[in-house]
Amino acid sequence: MKQLQTNYYLVMQVLFYDSLDSWKYINESPPKYQDVTTAQVMEVADRYINKNNLNIAYYLRKEGSDTGVPQELAGLPADMRGQIMQQVAMFSQLEDREKLEGALAQYEQMKGQVPPEIAPAMEYMIKGIRLRLEELNNTESGQATDTPEGE
Repeated sequence: MKQLQTNYYLVMQVLFYDSLDSWKYINESPPKYQDVTTAQVMEVADRYINKNNLNIAYYLRKEGSDTGVPQELAGLPADMRGQIMQQVAMFSQLEDREKLEGALAQYEQMKGQVPPEIAPAMEYMIKGIRLRLEELNNTESGQATDTPEGE
């Protein structure tokens, strides 16, 4: 909830949830999360995680190698970077063109109103939405989608 203590984070959350379905989700989701019991989580884990469908992988980064943080977000605090990258990842999974276009319009409208130090983050999110819309267009037209390394 720390993210909801500043206007910027609050606006970003409201815009994000509104682009997915409804801004009201920001108020409706916490009780739903709190209603989930440990037993329910364990039941789902037991159902889907077993020896037949379990893979374990260890990813070790060489010292001095790329951190995986996009250059546009490198100057932002780690918690903000994570939130923005998570939002872009969620946009990359959306199939609803109308929601994506609505989100793009909202972010485009807001980009001139954010503090200068936040502008790169806003541009990164806009870029992520545009890439997803392009992927959907290419998929519909039967073209292959190539995403550049690191995108």
